[in-house]
Amino acid sequence: MQGAQDADIHVIVYSGFIYEDLVRAKDPALDRVLALADVLVDGPFVAALRDESLAYRGSSNQRVIDLAKTRETGKLSLLEWE
Repeated sequence: MQGAQDADIHVIVYSGFIYEDLVRAKDPALDRVLALADVLVDGPFVAALRDESLAYRGSSNQRVIDLAKTRETGKLSLLEWE
């Protein structure tokens, strides 16, 4: 992923886990992934909440998190994509 950053390519990571649980895990490899990624789509896909109109996610329970802004402010920052 560092190579993607160096080439000015944005990195989106998908996880079935929520951001707060990923951070609480205190896993060095996972922390490195989150540190290099630009955006995280978190939460499991839930078929009952499927919504094809949502950008970059399949169900309405999933969040699109701006990781750069979250790191900068220390507060979870969501992206609202149309």
